[in-house]
Amino acid sequence: MPKYGAWIAVIVLGWFLCAGLATAQSVAGVAKKSKEQSANKKAKTVITNDTLPSKAKSPAGPAEASPPGTAPAPGEPKSADERSKLEKEYLQKFQNLYTQYEENRLQYEKNDAERYHSSARYYHERMDKNMEQIKALEEQARKDGLAPGLSRQAHKDVRKKLVKEGKIKE
Repeated sequence: MPKYGAWIAVIVLGWFLCAGLATAQSVAGVAKKSKEQSANKKAKTVITNDTLPSKAKSPAGPAEASPPGTAPAPGEPKSADERSKLEKEYLQKFQNLYTQYEENRLQYEKNDAERYHSSARYYHERMDKNMEQIKALEEQARKDGLAPGLSRQAHKDVRKKLVKEGKIKE
């Protein structure tokens, strides 16, 4: 009886191998047929600049640049002085937010170390809110055309200040 079991296993294995080869051949045949069909097809239309419809002018005419003396578009400060003033304002806002963030982080670490988990959770939530505010301010600064490094610089300044005060270690 054990001899028959081995023969049945060999027959079943052979059947699976043959089925696999037949499938591979049919896949190759399908791929060949698909390639022939796509080669026989030609593009129905070719889009070029000449075939695109020209842009229709609005009834008021094309948009013109703002005349001299008007305010520039949002995100473009008027002058170097205004840009400098705007950078200082944003730097101060970033420093305030990072100061709050670092103070919350210190409280979180203190409470977590002392196993006051509910207080630690509170400060962690405040840290998350601070980061959301920082991200929103970064986005606003980007829209106002300011350099992305402004936030990083503010964070470095705050950390240096806290190291000097002895609140954190470098």
